[in-house]
Amino acid sequence: MEPLTTVIASAVALGATAVLKTTVEQAVKDAYEGLKRVITDRYQHKAEVIDAVEYVTKRPDVERRREVLEEALTDAGATGDPVLLEAAKAVHTAVATYAPDLPQGIGMDISTLKAAVLEVENVQATAAGIGVKIDTAEIAGKAAFKNIGGGGANPNG
Repeated sequence: MEPLTTVIASAVALGATAVLKTTVEQAVKDAYEGLKRVITDRYQHKAEVIDAVEYVTKRPDVERRREVLEEALTDAGATGDPVLLEAAKAVHTAVATYAPDLPQGIGMDISTLKAAVLEVENVQATAAGIGVKIDTAEIAGKAAFKNIGGGGANPNG
């Protein structure tokens, strides 16, 4: 799946989680509603995207639901949508600023890795997120990382 769809799907889940808290700041609610509005306005003709957003908002903590949204966004051609990406980043930034106790996104999270060669490219996490996290790795040969973004960084810019 495209890494940018992960940023978008995690923003939907993060925003949905945040608005469930009664004490969340209005800025977080506004950013989340803005993201949902961008998705609805730009992808209203793609029922699978709208359905997947609703699917995530009902249980934002379930990773498989976010994966369904990522797939729907990829199928709808949203991987290159800069307006949608900016709306997703706004949610991550608002949560990092006003609700830092909520978990932030990780672009790639690997607990144990054993490989002859490792090449990772174009992974992005926003706000207080981490681009790539590997707990334990055993790599026999070359390991290469390109265009990894975390903490609001944009690996492509």
